[in-house]
Amino acid sequence: MKTRECDVGGAVRLPKQFYERPLTLEESRFASEHISIVYRYLRQQGLNSDEWFDVVIFRYLLSVKRYFALPELQKLKFITVACSAMRSAAAGLFSSRAIYRTISTMS
Repeated sequence: MKTRECDVGGAVRLPKQFYERPLTLEESRFASEHISIVYRYLRQQGLNSDEWFDVVIFRYLLSVKRYFALPELQKLKFITVACSAMRSAAAGLFSSRAIYRTISTMS
C-alpha cells in the first residue's frame, strides 16, 4: 500500500480507499479482542460512555486498521496507539464544542 508522509509531525497519510474500506476479518477479530481499551479509556478520562462511545469508537477502529497496515506502529503497544487516536477524537469534539459556545455567546 502506497503511503506518504505528511509535512507536519511525520504522520503517515494513507490513500482514501484505506479509510473507507471495512475491517478485514483479522482486524475485526483484533478490534473485538481489545474493545476493553475503549471502555477503559472512557472510564479513565471520566467520560460518559453513552455520550462519548460514538465519538471515540471510529477512531479506535481506524487505529486498528493503521496498526495492521503500518509496521512502524507495531513497534508500539496497541493500547498506546489506540489511546492516542481516541484522545485526538475527543479533543476534536471538545474544541468544536468550545467554538460553538463562543459563537453562541457572541450572538
